[in-house]
Amino acid sequence: MKKDLYSHIKKLPYLDTSISFFSAHKQHVPTGWETYQSSHTAFEILLILDGAQESVINQKKYLLEQGDILLIAPGVLHTNRCFSDQGMSYFTAHFDIDDPALRYIMIKNGRLIYPVDSVENAMLRPILEEWIKLYDKTTPYTLSDRLFILEVLTRLMTTFVKISEEAAENQYDVQSLSLARTIAETIQHNFNAFFLNENRSKEQLLMKNIYQDANVSMSYGLEVFKKIYGISPKEYLDRLKLKEARRLLKNPDISVESISEQIGYANITHFSRQFKKWTGLSPRAYRKKTQEQD
Repeated sequence: MKKDLYSHIKKLPYLDTSISFFSAHKQHVPTGWETYQSSHTAFEILLILDGAQESVINQKKYLLEQGDILLIAPGVLHTNRCFSDQGMSYFTAHFDIDDPALRYIMIKNGRLIYPVDSVENAMLRPILEEWIKLYDKTTPYTLSDRLFILEVLTRLMTTFVKISEEAAENQYDVQSLSLARTIAETIQHNFNAFFLNENRSKEQLLMKNIYQDANVSMSYGLEVFKKIYGISPKEYLDRLKLKEARRLLKNPDISVESISEQIGYANITHFSRQFKKWTGLSPRAYRKKTQEQD
């Protein structure tokens, strides 16, 4: 047997993950402004720039004032409304990460609100202000700007994880993490196989078949996946569909009908309704918007 020439060498830990930045915006809203109740498949972070906001999260009310930071985990039902007579300004962004251990740490140990006078807020706010500075840029966004968005996101998530790791309970169940990763990888494999195969079968995308391929029961698989990822396997699949739909819609030569079929919707009306639920825009309106931005 050959001796491993590198077995005695210390190595950096292995990491196989991807991070995603979905959207960000800043706006001033009048008193009485309110969002509809919703939950996201990704993390949402919000900074109050001036005024005050009342957030109802899992049926509990929270008041955020200027400088406060709100972090909403995936799958959490919430509404926001302006709580000040002079109106309110805020900045918000949505991001996500695939690594189950990092997600679990952020969901389990991450706080909901980081008050303006807290040490954690002082760590997070300068990072968010770099996004705001880029958002306020008046010239077209460049490739380096896009990469800078990811750079800032990496620093933001690193800071969140450092904050979370300082919490008293930062241990996680290795078996649950492994099973959740297996289910996620099975969903990705089946979706890719469906998407790339012209003779595609919707059987590949049925949750019962995904659980079967992952060798886990539906009830236990759902429980473990939601514990680690904060969303259901079905919502995770929807996230993959949305990502692919966005990519395809940037190509004007591919019809909306074809995109609908490629990501698993035989009915274009159903796809359009679902896409608008995800993004707030119809597929055609999203295509027009991205073409105007390019």
